[in-house]
Amino acid sequence: MTKHHRQSMRAWIADREAEGDLVRVGESVDPVHEIAAYLIEQDGGSPLLFEAVARHEEPVTGNHLTTRARAAAALGVSVDDLQGKLIDAVRYPLAPFRVEQAPCQEVVIENPDLKLLPIPTFFEHETGPYISAGAIVARDTATGRGNLSIARLKPLGGNRAFIGIARNHQLAVLARAAKERGERLEIAVTLGNHPAVMLAACFYLGLGDDEMEVAGALLGEPLETVRCHGVDLAVPAHCEIVLEGVLDPDETVEEGPVSEFHGMYERYGAGYVVTFSSMTRRSDAIFQCVLPGYGAEHILLGAEAIAAGL
Repeated sequence: MTKHHRQSMRAWIADREAEGDLVRVGESVDPVHEIAAYLIEQDGGSPLLFEAVARHEEPVTGNHLTTRARAAAALGVSVDDLQGKLIDAVRYPLAPFRVEQAPCQEVVIENPDLKLLPIPTFFEHETGPYISAGAIVARDTATGRGNLSIARLKPLGGNRAFIGIARNHQLAVLARAAKERGERLEIAVTLGNHPAVMLAACFYLGLGDDEMEVAGALLGEPLETVRCHGVDLAVPAHCEIVLEGVLDPDETVEEGPVSEFHGMYERYGAGYVVTFSSMTRRSDAIFQCVLPGYGAEHILLGAEAIAAGL
């Protein structure tokens, strides 16, 4: 595999393949339930790369951090030192480094139709496909401080999506604060990130603590970021896809049943809506997903970061 930038998901995938720890799925798979079936069968095992996804050009990858050993390897530490690495990253964050050009902006699509992306439909009783690996960048314009978090997004047709966040989630807090100032909260959903970015995005830190600085500390160097195409945010330069838009706390939609950490469905009621004005991406972008519900990666991402945050 071609050598890739060390801060990219591709570099991590290449490392896994070099270790014999990657399963390439060559036959065509349907994003409706079939990708989820493969991820479940391989849950706890090697990462998967789906090279042929029905009705889509982009490959899909998932099951990256299904064990503590893989998470530790991604950060260059032993399993015994994993929690220490995460805790130190919170204590000694590194500010990002801005670059002028980035591979995640090779292609620009205005008012993107989300159905163009190979977004998996995971479970039988969910009401549609979900973007499950979106590391979401936002910024408090009053303080200038950034925020990085993960939340599920369900396409609603065209360039709109439901976003699954609780009222006390920092994105919701920032959106309501922006509304009070007469603004709309800009967000950028980044897909296809290095494990350090994914782990950092799962921390529950104080409002104003920028998780991208934690990502830099986990990488051992400042995270390279690039200014977005159409919103006033900076995103990880070496991700695969970026969806840029605004989160509207005034528009809500009912979600329906959704899978949760405990392996059952929840009904959380109504949630906010995001409208995406543009999508930037690599010309050969790889779509990343995290198996939700009682999936090993879903649980590990939350457990490791929350434990370190506590």
